[in-house]
Amino acid sequence: MPKSGLLVLRRKIDRIDKKLTGLLVKRYECISSIGRYKIEKKMSVADPERETAVIEKVTRRIQDENAARFVRQVYSGIFDASRAVETNETV
Repeated sequence: MPKSGLLVLRRKIDRIDKKLTGLLVKRYECISSIGRYKIEKKMSVADPERETAVIEKVTRRIQDENAARFVRQVYSGIFDASRAVETNETV
């Protein structure tokens, strides 16, 4: 691929990242609220059943197995980070 083609693709990723970052910040705000709720109700931070259900829901319509695997890996990281946020809310 010529370098100019790579630059075009990287610009596309930059635009996607800008949108994704905004959405992740909104998700963080919700996670913080959930963490405070769980603390108040003395609930466990981890919810493996919910995590499994979310991953199944978001990957259900992905036809490309490699893309589905990528999304599962990303969500696994999101869940790890989410638990860390919820845990830090208790400190």
